[in-house]
Amino acid sequence: MRNVQISVRALVEFLLREGDIDNRMAHDAVSAMQEGGRLHRKIQRSMGGNYRSEVPLSYTYIDRSRISDMIEDALENPMNIDMTSVTVDGRADGYVNMDTEQIKRFNQTYFFAELEQWFEALMKEYMKWVDMEQDWKIKRDESIKSSSFPYDYREGQKELVTHVYHTIVHSKKLFLEAPTGVGKTIATVFPSIKAIGEGKAQRMFYLTAKTITRTVASDTIELMRKNGLRFKSIILTAKDKICFMEERVCNPEACPYAKGHFDRVNDAMFDLLTHKEDYDRETLEEYALKYNVCPFEFALDVSLFCDAIICDYNYLFDPHVSLKRFFAEGKQPESIFLIDEAHNLVDRGRSMYSADLYKEHILKIKRAVKGMDATLSRRLESCNKEMLKLRRELDESHNSYKIFEDISGLLRSAERLYDRLMHFLENEQPSSVREEVLEFYFEISHLLYIYELMDDKYIIYGFKNRDEFVLRLFCVDPSGNLSECMRKGVSSILFSATLLPIQYYKSLLGGEETDYEVYANSTFDLSKRGLYLAEGVTTRYTERGQAQYEKIAGYIHEIVSARNGRYMVFFPSYSFLDNVFESYTKRYSDDDIRLLIQNDRMSEKEREDFL
Repeated sequence: MRNVQISVRALVEFLLREGDIDNRMAHDAVSAMQEGGRLHRKIQRSMGGNYRSEVPLSYTYIDRSRISDMIEDALENPMNIDMTSVTVDGRADGYVNMDTEQIKRFNQTYFFAELEQWFEALMKEYMKWVDMEQDWKIKRDESIKSSSFPYDYREGQKELVTHVYHTIVHSKKLFLEAPTGVGKTIATVFPSIKAIGEGKAQRMFYLTAKTITRTVASDTIELMRKNGLRFKSIILTAKDKICFMEERVCNPEACPYAKGHFDRVNDAMFDLLTHKEDYDRETLEEYALKYNVCPFEFALDVSLFCDAIICDYNYLFDPHVSLKRFFAEGKQPESIFLIDEAHNLVDRGRSMYSADLYKEHILKIKRAVKGMDATLSRRLESCNKEMLKLRRELDESHNSYKIFEDISGLLRSAERLYDRLMHFLENEQPSSVREEVLEFYFEISHLLYIYELMDDKYIIYGFKNRDEFVLRLFCVDPSGNLSECMRKGVSSILFSATLLPIQYYKSLLGGEETDYEVYANSTFDLSKRGLYLAEGVTTRYTERGQAQYEKIAGYIHEIVSARNGRYMVFFPSYSFLDNVFESYTKRYSDDDIRLLIQNDRMSEKEREDFL
């Protein structure tokens, strides 16, 4: 029997949660935690010199129903409950209103036998989950040991697998530049699974910016399952895409799946986890409908029990979206990060760690709350005046943008505004105005958060977007932020077909001097490659016109007519594509050629089917 450690908080949050999902509270998790900590410290200071606020205790529970003839081993490997933050001075539990700071205390008396019976029942319920997870890991690890590479190795592929495995073993980062056709997905997934089976990590995250590559990763694991692998994997889908409701409003009055979600979600999870191993969007939706729970929150909970989590970059790197349940401060690194199409992460990182504030947004909210909250209106006006000062500086510079060295006046106004926005949201009933204010609240919150992160890798500048003045806190170099996120894992493998020059990407993606770099050779026969240069045409925006579209259509026709086969043509924009397509079909309407065309109105499913 293994030693299982869990804190009282984690145990309570998992087994005793109940009720509804409700996003109508303005406090986000970070600000609520900070405010709660401040009030906690204030109360502690008021209790006098003899008061001991927290005493660490622990309790060891042994499930004797499973000991049988293994008593000695079980006694040496019990389940330990870490009972931190236990009140020991006999005072009743207290609850503090975060706005008024009023304290309410509640006294309840229990007989020891009652508590013992309740606790024993709680432990038996938790042991059901412990047994399931431990039995699964035994099956998983045994299957991994007997798993072999599912294909004959392509040229150089075995070396890639070896490089990835050694990188994980040495807890480093690997920057892998590998052309299309090398088999990057299986060459990174296979050694990661092997490392998990050997206890080098507990799970892997396959992180990517594109839906289609998530499917490729899932298919790769499924291929190994067909060869005997036991491995639980999940694809996390964005909330907007997986939500069952036409309008995403996450509270019990607007959504039947939010109402009572926490009363049913554990039963849904246990059912799914004991019957399936591949949790794609369709499977998650099926079980969410069966148990009437929110599919998005359900998926996040299921991910805790998965060996592979396939998801967008956001779930590791975005400060507001990242999975705190895996990466909260103080958690030990247990995950391998496989980062696909890593060249995309530079711009995504800059975007995630930058913030914009629009002057027009301030005025819009001021108009929306007119007559509703005089204090909020004044603070909005104060913030607007600070933005007006910055805009005047831009106008006087006669440039398209201006770098600002000091925005302290704006920041002070924004902090006061943030407090009042929170007050408004906590006291205003649901309405269209409240939704507008909530969206703006997140904009101000993000601005203040990013300002706290700023260092010499940032610049602050203002510019005009059409007639709107925008202030931007811009992360020029996201390497520090990205590196900090990757430290939450055992090892990171960053790979792409376009990761050259590799030192450029290594520096901007948080690489260190001791991290590894590997270049893979293409598996394609270069003697069969044809490169052709078309003269007299350009895609330059200022030179676009009907003559250019017709020339390009002509070149396409020459190529596809020369030899039967399948061809892909790539364009810089949808409008360019549409114009060339129109020219081609008018001029070559008699050709017996099947044409498939992508358009900007396709749903995600239609794009997947098209590809």
